[in-house]
Amino acid sequence: MNCRCRLIVAFGLLAPYALSAHEGHDDEAAHAAAAVPPSVASSRPHVLVDGQLYVPKAVQHALGLRTAVLAAQMSSRQLMVVGEVVADPNAAGSVGATQPGRLEAPEQGWPLPGRSVGAGEMLAYLRPLISQREQAQRRAALAQIDNDLQIAEINVARLKLQADANGSAENSGNVYYEQARLDWQGLNDKYRLESEALNRRVAIRATGGGVLIRVVAQPGDVVAEGQSLFEVADPAHLRIAVRTFDPALLQHLQSARLRSDDTSVTLTLRGQEPLAGQQGWRLLFDAQPALKTGLTPGQIVAVALQLSTPDLAQTLAEACVAGAGRASVWVHVAPERFERRSLPGCQFAAQDVDSNLSIAAGERVVTQGAALLSEYR
Repeated sequence: MNCRCRLIVAFGLLAPYALSAHEGHDDEAAHAAAAVPPSVASSRPHVLVDGQLYVPKAVQHALGLRTAVLAAQMSSRQLMVVGEVVADPNAAGSVGATQPGRLEAPEQGWPLPGRSVGAGEMLAYLRPLISQREQAQRRAALAQIDNDLQIAEINVARLKLQADANGSAENSGNVYYEQARLDWQGLNDKYRLESEALNRRVAIRATGGGVLIRVVAQPGDVVAEGQSLFEVADPAHLRIAVRTFDPALLQHLQSARLRSDDTSVTLTLRGQEPLAGQQGWRLLFDAQPALKTGLTPGQIVAVALQLSTPDLAQTLAEACVAGAGRASVWVHVAPERFERRSLPGCQFAAQDVDSNLSIAAGERVVTQGAALLSEYR
């Protein structure tokens, strides 16, 4: 929600009270304003006698106000978050179906998650799907080849008898006999290939070594071309994924460590990516010593993030409101009270923050929505 929309919402909450004044002379409007009951006056923002601005909690939420405590100098704080162990794409791979078919278990049995596999190891068989019409056509072609093969065998045998009558058939140099033998060998190879194509199984092998972290299908399942069947990952190369909805978290991140009962592993930030189909981001950390910590993909872990806390100068620069020929900042002095303090400008350096300012470290200032508070008179 932008500033204009928040201001409209806040003014919408106060519209009934603003319209309650009777149309007429100014003195009548002033008399009506003075006659507003205390309960009504306390439910809308207004300036108090001491100059402070009173803003009810409901209006603060409508305006989207955010505050921050001024720190004397840059410091750090620790934030505990939940992370998930994921496979490193540089040391993981997915094994899929090369064509539509039905899965069959290999001789050593169907592989289960957690099993160690080597590169090129047999994982499953895929029997290609063939329609009944195509199967009938292939069987008819196979029968025709078998018939031609039998005729070729008879022809080779007959020519061999004729060649043997004049000597050895192998050394007779009979062109007709040699051609008949070549035809017979060609038909024999063609029959073998057609038979294998009709009854063949495609071997599905692991693309790399590691551990099976996911087995999607089961024996007998019919799968489509390109469908993922197995996922293999190297347990020595894993990553930690941390979800966040704070866009500024990455800017203040100093370090990250993986926390467990008996170990603490330093994590290395590799990047940030938006969450697919939803708001937020995912921070990716490398956990190279993962083999020593016994991590597995899908495991939930605790991650300690060390974040930097902005100093007084940086926070004032974010909270400063420029306008009407002066710069100022809104201080949250009480749960529903805000006080406007004048500042020399909205650009601060560390040496400019001293005791001459009207605000000091430890006070809470409005860092988001301060311009909306300035609209109230």
